[in-house]
Amino acid sequence: MIRDVLTVGSTMRISLLYRGEYSQWVERFMNYLEEQIDGEAMINSIKNEKRVQKIDRLARSLLIQGLPNDIYSLIDSNKTAKDLWDALARHMLGSEYDEQDRKAAVLYEYETFKATQGELLLDTYIQYLQVINDLKKCGYSKDNCELNFKFLNNLQPEWKQYATMMRQNKNLMDINIDALYNILKQNQRDVNDAMGSKKKTVVVTSDPLALIAEKTNVS
Repeated sequence: MIRDVLTVGSTMRISLLYRGEYSQWVERFMNYLEEQIDGEAMINSIKNEKRVQKIDRLARSLLIQGLPNDIYSLIDSNKTAKDLWDALARHMLGSEYDEQDRKAAVLYEYETFKATQGELLLDTYIQYLQVINDLKKCGYSKDNCELNFKFLNNLQPEWKQYATMMRQNKNLMDINIDALYNILKQNQRDVNDAMGSKKKTVVVTSDPLALIAEKTNVS
């Protein structure tokens, strides 16, 4: 990708800072300063606040020229080169860490995805679509096969036989998650019946008084 470069005079070339490239930009900017007259003094002014007003003003001016407006507008109240440099570091590193945390959270949400007991297939599907959308926003790429297997493997137990049939009879690379859902949902009524029967069984067998009464009647 071609990056913008600001040219000042005949020798001054300052690359613009882009989000996500802060550490690389710092190295380029410092290398640039080292090549300038009074470069060492400007670096000292930025890093150590060894201020000579003329040098500090020049260092701050060059630093500003490397910042896009959306970043500079957030830290422009800092009047010395060092204050501006430190504020930039806090802002950029904080943004990068926030982004890393968000990506880690989204990936964890995908890896731990599982249907909630008792929910409809539609609810599981909608929740999974949101997870997939979050993955895409963070730059993660998953193919159809992986997404489909993930979905099938984490449905409720009542869907197990239908999930097995899908894995055996369908090429999961050739269909997307929407097509997979549309095929599966045709079995929702049977799954509902299975869930209903399971609930009735649990209610009967978990009532000790009912069991005692039943045994008494039999004897």
